[in-house]
Amino acid sequence: MSALSALSTRFVRWLPHLLCAAAVVACAAMMDLKGITTDEGFRLWLINGGHYLTPGAAPTATWNEVLTAVNPFAYQPAYYLFQNALMRFAERQDLAFFRSVNLVFFALCLWGLLRLSRSWAAWPRAFLVGLFAFNAYLFMHVLQIREYIVAVAFYIWSTQLVLALDRRTLNREWADIGCFLGYALLLGVAFYVQTWIVFPAIGQGAFLLFRRRAQFWRFSAHLAICYLLVFSLTWPYLRDHGQKINVGLWERAHVTLSGQLYQGFKLVLSGHAPGHDWFTTLLPIAWLALLLGGAWLLFRRRTRLPADFTTECARQSWLMILSLALPLAFQIAYYFKVEPLSVWPRYFIVHYFFLTWLIALAFRTIHTASDALLPPARRRAVLLGASALLVVSGVYQLRSFHRDPYFDTSLTPDSDWRVGTAALAPLLRPGDILFATDFISRATITFTRPTTPPPMLLEDLAHADTAPIKRLVYLEQDLHRSSTPEHIAQLQQLGFRQVQVSDLPAPDGRGPLPQWRVLVFTRE
Repeated sequence: MSALSALSTRFVRWLPHLLCAAAVVACAAMMDLKGITTDEGFRLWLINGGHYLTPGAAPTATWNEVLTAVNPFAYQPAYYLFQNALMRFAERQDLAFFRSVNLVFFALCLWGLLRLSRSWAAWPRAFLVGLFAFNAYLFMHVLQIREYIVAVAFYIWSTQLVLALDRRTLNREWADIGCFLGYALLLGVAFYVQTWIVFPAIGQGAFLLFRRRAQFWRFSAHLAICYLLVFSLTWPYLRDHGQKINVGLWERAHVTLSGQLYQGFKLVLSGHAPGHDWFTTLLPIAWLALLLGGAWLLFRRRTRLPADFTTECARQSWLMILSLALPLAFQIAYYFKVEPLSVWPRYFIVHYFFLTWLIALAFRTIHTASDALLPPARRRAVLLGASALLVVSGVYQLRSFHRDPYFDTSLTPDSDWRVGTAALAPLLRPGDILFATDFISRATITFTRPTTPPPMLLEDLAHADTAPIKRLVYLEQDLHRSSTPEHIAQLQQLGFRQVQVSDLPAPDGRGPLPQWRVLVFTRE
């Protein structure tokens, strides 16, 4: 019995690490479930320095070309520069390679969680990892060629630095300088990943200043120098970068602030949008109840908890609350002052780590307090109940994302560009020229079905010698169907007066693809 007990204790101690490994393996197994959207095609185009994929050619796009391609758009360049460097080093441009880079940042997030929670008992620590790692909303961000998971890694690791700075007594000059310098460098690098990082960073700065009592002016001077360094690292880019945010993407008439806040936080807490099913409707209620229960125990029953424990939990809670509040305040202000794009549900990933940590902190508080507050049988029931809910949720999230990795977008499996271009391939003849109406669609085509020569843009056809071209082929997505009459008129002016419109048969023979059509233009 003692050997069995020792084995059980060892298993629980290693359970957080096992969950981390399981989460990475699960994401790797699901990496190819989802095809490619035009948003990802656009990012692939940026990574490739504004060039289109050429079959059989080694990638040669330089960092200068990446910076030139990124410059007109509201994206920071670090993620694309990093992927570009890896692409050239590995000489690979396939989707699996680019997505595997995000798996590394996901693993970095999990490592950061383990370091942040190293003083926790094994069971609350496992709860933290399970709650964070097994969520369909997070899977969505990990398994797309986007920079969001890199920003999440920053939130986790910068939190460690902020908590360390808050504890410093400033009695070791060079070590103190090193800590503040490290935080400044992390902020500076993170700014080049994503501009959303600015707002949690402001919350972190407010936390450091509001809490400081001893050596306040010396600490403030160190912090001011830290921010001056961050400014010096970012100002040249801010001054010269021509990025513009595309406003007006959403219509106010169809978007309410309360509806968007509800949908965004519902995704964070349950992994799914409102109305998915009864389980994901109740799941946020359970986590919020756990959060409120832990807060009540922490702030109302301090005498029943160790003083060091309550002080540390309160300290971390205020940091998370401020890190949540600042980006949320920006989202709401932007909604009223500019347009509703700021409350697009995808952007609520900025709150994901902070809210997850608060819920796990509440579970840890209940775990610690239940020794004194509850009889052993009831304590086990409460903790096992919360743990069982987490296990059920984790299995549910994996199964749900595996069945429908498209739940986060307006797309369906049939609207995947890999499906559309695969269905088009048998219909193409030697000498056919594909054309696209915008460079993003063109980039997406070249990364899903490379052709020689590459597709042309409609605007380029107006200035090109089209006499040798016998057939022009247009792969139409239903999202752009309303613009098709205009495109037909433009091509007819160029001499391609005959147009044949047909559905695309599914590659597996199950009938036409409802999201796609093919238009073939020929001369009279």
